[in-house]
Amino acid sequence: MPASVNGYGDIGVGEYSIGDNMVSIVSVSGKKFLYKRVSGGVVVCEKIIAGFTELRLVPLYPLLYPKYITDYILVELEKTIDIAPGIEIDFYIEVPVDIALYAYHGREFRVIDSIPLSKPKYTLYGKPSEGVIARYTRSPIHANKPSPAMGKALGCVKARNKTREWVTLSKILLSADNLRLHYREGSWMACIQDIEVNIDSPQTATVTYSKPSWEDVKPIDEPPIFRQPRIQTRLILRTDMLWGI
Repeated sequence: MPASVNGYGDIGVGEYSIGDNMVSIVSVSGKKFLYKRVSGGVVVCEKIIAGFTELRLVPLYPLLYPKYITDYILVELEKTIDIAPGIEIDFYIEVPVDIALYAYHGREFRVIDSIPLSKPKYTLYGKPSEGVIARYTRSPIHANKPSPAMGKALGCVKARNKTREWVTLSKILLSADNLRLHYREGSWMACIQDIEVNIDSPQTATVTYSKPSWEDVKPIDEPPIFRQPRIQTRLILRTDMLWGI
């Protein structure tokens, strides 16, 4: 019987159940190992891994499956929030994450597989001529810190209405350019940063990124695909919502 995985962190040779996926890591010969993932009775990933010193499960942005097409995640709130002029409120959201298998050789690593725990959906944020494609998700609104859960990264949102009129917040646009995932080994605790949504008008807002929303967590090692030349973006650490909030 496959063993259950109880959290992020080191993983060894064996068979494991991760969500609806069955994962096996089997020694072939010497320093070569066969990795295989089966979902719905179908082999969806199978490859040889050679020369690793460590295998680790970590949370990963839900942007690599079925293929990488965008840096954006659009979080639609399950309930809209009406905010009075000049008021700031705090609440917590959930952002989906995949579970990635990292193979390390010293400090160098490779993402062997990205295991989706939900079927991805995509949507257009903005106008067809100038909007962006985004990974779509819906999130409940939590007044207090929610409990960790496999496949979820938690974050605190601070929404500030800087206008002189009532506004309605229904969605938040996040970008992996600025988003940073953190996790706690031995548990399913994953979090993003505190997210500040500064509402400039009934239709526009600026999203900025602060410290991790939880303590005693470690950052993931960023995969090369998310390490594009984005020095200026990382200094600004903001995402502009220009086509509705």
